[in-house]
Amino acid sequence: MAIKPDALYSCLVQDLHESEIPFRDSLSSCTSASEASVFLMKESFLKKFEEYDPIMRSTADSVALSKFLSVNDRCGTWRSDKRDTLYLDCLIGYFRDEVHRFFNPRNREPLVSTYEQILQFARCGPGVSIGSEGNDFYTKLFSSDLCYTSRILEISYLNYFSSSPLWADAESFRRSEGFGERVVPGNRLTTVPKNVDTSRVIAIEPNLNIFFQLGLAAILTDRLKVVYGIDLSKQQSVNRELARIGSLDDRLCTIDLESASDSMPWPMIKAYFPSDLVRMLGHLRSPMTLLPDGRQVALHMISTMGNGFTFPLQTIVFCCAVSACYRYLGRGFCRSGLDWSVFGDDIIVPNHLVGPVIHLIEHLGFQVNTQKSFLEGPFRESCGHDYFRGRNVRAVYVKRLSVLQTRCAIINQLNYWSARTGIRLSRTVKFLLKTVPDFPVPPWDNDDAGIKVPYDLVRNKKVHPEFQSIMYRRFSSKPNVMRFGDGVVLTPRGSRKRIYNPSAIFLAALDGSLVSGKINIRHDVKLYRSRQAIAPNWERSPTDSDIASEDLRQRWDTAVRFNLL
Repeated sequence: MAIKPDALYSCLVQDLHESEIPFRDSLSSCTSASEASVFLMKESFLKKFEEYDPIMRSTADSVALSKFLSVNDRCGTWRSDKRDTLYLDCLIGYFRDEVHRFFNPRNREPLVSTYEQILQFARCGPGVSIGSEGNDFYTKLFSSDLCYTSRILEISYLNYFSSSPLWADAESFRRSEGFGERVVPGNRLTTVPKNVDTSRVIAIEPNLNIFFQLGLAAILTDRLKVVYGIDLSKQQSVNRELARIGSLDDRLCTIDLESASDSMPWPMIKAYFPSDLVRMLGHLRSPMTLLPDGRQVALHMISTMGNGFTFPLQTIVFCCAVSACYRYLGRGFCRSGLDWSVFGDDIIVPNHLVGPVIHLIEHLGFQVNTQKSFLEGPFRESCGHDYFRGRNVRAVYVKRLSVLQTRCAIINQLNYWSARTGIRLSRTVKFLLKTVPDFPVPPWDNDDAGIKVPYDLVRNKKVHPEFQSIMYRRFSSKPNVMRFGDGVVLTPRGSRKRIYNPSAIFLAALDGSLVSGKINIRHDVKLYRSRQAIAPNWERSPTDSDIASEDLRQRWDTAVRFNLL
């Protein structure tokens, strides 16, 4: 069913007006969590909507590409001698020491010295890559050409795995089927929706480059835990908690950067990082990029979003910068924890450190996003969580309305938002309810499984006769898979055929991507089906760190009854 986003937004605005909470024109003018919640919901509800007409999308793509090229030019003009004070010289000196200590454990051997060391941790990422039409381990390495920007990668790869009979046999079979190796100039730019004004630029890397890049990323990620206590698998929750604390006492500040992934100047890396690491990064990175209009552009940034080592590398740069500023102020080396944290370009530091940190990272080539950095006041944002004086005031973002299950998810998120804020959205929820079937599911199920309701609102209740558990139907995503049969690979309709590579099948099983003779193929659009499910306990409540579980259960129960009935 087609839903006009403007009509849905009109319902939302009417609901917010009826709450009688004043509409503010900025976060700084909000005096309560309720006002901040209303402001953010009104401003953000359709901010990331992706289903606008092609003309708007084309305009957003053009804005993103223009910004990318501007940032790339800025990276090319970076110079290490752009220093205006002794103050900055001192900060840079400490930064150099931090970088040296990070990449030279115990001040002796380098952290990464050989490509074989990287290959011990190399893997294929989930995205697409140049050289292969699939995005799985089997297709990328054993049913495609191997593409790379430097022959060193090809030589190192073939030499390293020649000692593995199984891998060598899979590689030999790949070549016998007509697949080869290709040197390519670099990566290829594409865009994906970000918000209504601009798209997000990402780069599709050659398949062998990304294999090495993710191997290096694993080494860097492990080193971050050892040196700074930064665990990228858990750091989001740390940042969110620090942001909550900062909104309460105004002691911690959140710093956000503009186009941070694209803003690490290659000249800066060459100036401040160890020379042996720089040479290695030079072979792993893409020196050129292919624009959507067919132009080739030299990259002055070390890497783009889409490069496997971009995220841990930028985290390292900012950790070194924060630690350098601490040392400049006389505190000495310190690990992240109670007063600072870094996750990508999400930086949290105490207010007395904001000045030196911003001064240093701007010298390193980055620009602070003043609209999303919060240095004072009762609001803080980090890693997708918004807090106003300790209360979660994050809005609901509607990205798509064309898929039934997505509309179910929006209904559940709106009900949960009402539970957190106490603001009713019955007109908006009822507008969406008209477009979905009656699919009641427990409150702990996935947001896109159906409509979450208390058990007493379920009609046509069914109980399993043997286990005395509640039976219900739910939507579940249907994976697209490749199936391996007797000498044949069966692919979904519209997918490129794969070769049947016996040794590669064993390697895919060892990799964990092949399970029960099937490999899941990632697709951007989910396919759904309805399935029977069993709930041993229907009423287990949703959880939120900001609200006690029992209090939240009661709030959610009240919000659902008012919004749905």
